Amino acid sequence: ALAVEYSDAGSIATSKANVGFALFGLGRAAEGRRYADEALADFERTGATAEIAALLGEYGHYLERAGDYKTALAFFHREHRLHEEMEAAAHQRSVLELQEKYESEKSRREIELLNRQNALHSVELENQGLRERVGWLLAAVFVISLGVIAMYRDDYAESRRVNQRAIELRREVGDRWAIAVSETNLGMVDLHE
Repeated sequence: ALAVEYSDAGSIATSKANVGFALFGLGRAAEGRRYADEALADFERTGATAEIAALLGEYGHYLERAGDYKTALAFFHREHRLHEEMEAAAHQRSVLELQEKYESEKSRREIELLNRQNALHSVELENQGLRERVGWLLAAVFVISLGVIAMYRDDYAESRRVNQRAIELRREVGDRWAIAVSETNLGMVDLHE
């Protein structure tokens, strides 16, 4: 009654199966079959494979007790096939889950590797930029040094030239002075004579 009120097809089918099995137990196999067959049809419409397999197994036991060995055997074989199909489907799901997990892990590792490679590439670019800046700085220092050396060389050359000229002037002045002093000394000599 509750299953009908809530329109739960699984619960309705289970209730029908229970009524059918109760009727089998009371010796009313024909009525029990009708309810059990309806329950089986309801489960088949919903595609509830596990419930169908369970119902087939239980239904097969009741048919066996009722003496319908041929149908009972057919239901047991069908139940067995459904269990194999469910196991194969579960195995396939497990394999797919493992593959997805493997692919996910593989993708994660590839992303980590790419991130590390990108970080390494960034560091290499930074180092290359730093080497270029250091190279330009050294070139600038070299050019400035050459300018300073050239300037000091020019100043040194000018200083040597000025010093040389000063020496020459001192000699000239010294020579003139010596001449003047000599002449003065001569004039003094003449005065004394």
